Amino acid sequence: MFALSLSHRFRVAAIAVVTTAAALCAVAPPAAAAPAREPILFVHGWRGSAANWDYMWGRFQNEGYTTDQLARFTYDSTQSNKDIAVQVKAQADALRARTGVNYGTWWSPCDEIIDPDESTVLNGATNIRTACLGHLPLLSSAQVFEGVRDFVR
Repeated sequence: MFALSLSHRFRVAAIAVVTTAAALCAVAPPAAAAPAREPILFVHGWRGSAANWDYMWGRFQNEGYTTDQLARFTYDSTQSNKDIAVQVKAQADALRARTGVNYGTWWSPCDEIIDPDESTVLNGATNIRTACLGHLPLLSSAQVFEGVRDFVR
């Protein structure tokens, strides 16, 4: 699973208001903007789809994330790992270019699908080893959710 940090995570611009000096005295200062959140790119595994992340997606929305702050895509897992890596990199690069974010991965030493387990580790990313979780339990793990949530704060 990849999470893109948006210090970068989707930021929004400010609004400028031009008015007369008299009006400035009568206008209350604008409320402080909510802190920007880092965007998250969810990447499914072998034979999966973007829908694999529905549960985790919903958890982040319940935490206040908007669909503009969450991203996922589906790729054809019958392709070579090299071809898939090119697509994941393109998605991550596009998100990073748009947001300026860093990224992280979460991987399990007990993943029965990914072999070798460490192949999820990416150069330039924050790579986090989870507890001994199977491949599918990564999708709904409280540890993974909390780790990603804390990473993107």
